[in-house]
Amino acid sequence: MSPAFAGPTASHYRRHRRDVPGPLLDRLAAHVGLAGDAVVLDLGAGTGQVAVPLTARAGAVLAVEPEPDMLAQLRRRGEEEGLRTLLCVLAADRDVPTLLGTLGRCDLLTVANALHWMDAPALFEAAHRGLAPSGAIAVITHGIPLWLGGAAWAKAVNAYLADWFGRPLTAGCGSDEEALRDRQGQLEAAGFADVAVLRHHYQADVDADHVIGHLYSALDADVLPTAHRPRFEDGLRAVLNPFVDAPMQEDVPVTALVGRR
Repeated sequence: MSPAFAGPTASHYRRHRRDVPGPLLDRLAAHVGLAGDAVVLDLGAGTGQVAVPLTARAGAVLAVEPEPDMLAQLRRRGEEEGLRTLLCVLAADRDVPTLLGTLGRCDLLTVANALHWMDAPALFEAAHRGLAPSGAIAVITHGIPLWLGGAAWAKAVNAYLADWFGRPLTAGCGSDEEALRDRQGQLEAAGFADVAVLRHHYQADVDADHVIGHLYSALDADVLPTAHRPRFEDGLRAVLNPFVDAPMQEDVPVTALVGRR
């Protein structure tokens, strides 16, 4: 799946993508010694799943997002929550050298569930050059694709999607252990030291509405045309119907791959 995160997709993203858990961010802040006056750059910020909770743990957060509609959702969220230390910027990973140079000081660069869209080695090298002398980078992976989960309902969703699209959906979007090891090697090659993995795990209750909304946050109209969505939803609800009498739960592993400059 290769979504364009515009229009309704951005709205679904804001509604159905959870914030990175506070306990993991607390561990990250303690691990890198994040102070109350710290400056954080959150790259590929989406609708604020990392940037927003980090505002309570830093002095200022620069949320960088290349999709205007996603950034508009994030700005709206920041206004609704009265976040005065959140600055939203329309830019991409290729702009990181300029952004870091303009900031003058950046203590932590985060990128969550977006690195698979970026040139990781180039980004890591730019971050190592531009971060503060004691700065750090954190690559956060919040869960695996919902349709790759091990629960029976998730396997049923996976089979339904494979039938709908005519092919199995196996891409982990960088959430697997092999990708984690590859990224660790790339961070070390870029010069980052003491590269470590922080782990967290939780379970979340889900229902059919959440599953559908989550899928729409990863499928734009080119992949799943609007005219086809009523039939898609009806079929998906029928697939999930055998599981709704018992609580449906999603297992959510979370990792933060952290390197120090």
